[in-house]
Amino acid sequence: MRCVWMSAAGFLLKKVYIAADMIHRHGLMKFFFIIIPWLFKRRYVFLSVSTADPLTAPKPEIPLRVDLAKREDLPGLCRLRPFFYTLPQLHERMDQGHLCFLGRHGKELIHIRWVLVNSYFVPFLQKIIELRPREAYTDEAFTVPKYRGMGVYSHFGFQMRRILNSMGYERHVTIFPSWDESIIKSAERNRFMKVGEGGYINTLGCKRYFWRGKVIADKDRISVAL
Repeated sequence: MRCVWMSAAGFLLKKVYIAADMIHRHGLMKFFFIIIPWLFKRRYVFLSVSTADPLTAPKPEIPLRVDLAKREDLPGLCRLRPFFYTLPQLHERMDQGHLCFLGRHGKELIHIRWVLVNSYFVPFLQKIIELRPREAYTDEAFTVPKYRGMGVYSHFGFQMRRILNSMGYERHVTIFPSWDESIIKSAERNRFMKVGEGGYINTLGCKRYFWRGKVIADKDRISVAL
């Protein structure tokens, strides 16, 4: 019983942490009048880009170093995002072969981005995203609040794409919630193309899915057609 209560408390703390960060980023009005209603009709935009696209890297306002996380970096990720990560979860991701890219300003860790390179269960869609052998998918990204708005996200994305290309990955796929227009426009400036959309209408806990464009879905899996 104690483990159940601890698990429930951890889940609640994670949700509170996410909500607080979203309010900080987008403001109370957008959070309550756009994001909360969106929860009942969750529409996600799917985007894709070739990792070989010769885009010139936009310069950030601060020096930024991008590299791949090692296992010894994982405790630092947990400290950076308390209530969000647990060390066993992060080790499990690495065991599955997924990649974590880190952005550092000097010695300070300021950006995290997880990239999935094997098929993976996406919790917010409750489906497995099916990835091809040379395909990568951005699962999540986080920038320390005081460094937002400094060009970190765009510069990091370019450098990460360059590293993925050197590792043999040819296509980069990502998904954003439809309400986050600023991040979608930022992705499009970095040459991502909209390839489809999908999501579900949530009625009293019953999910009715919908898919458009190149998004292919069956009962348990989704993929993006070439």
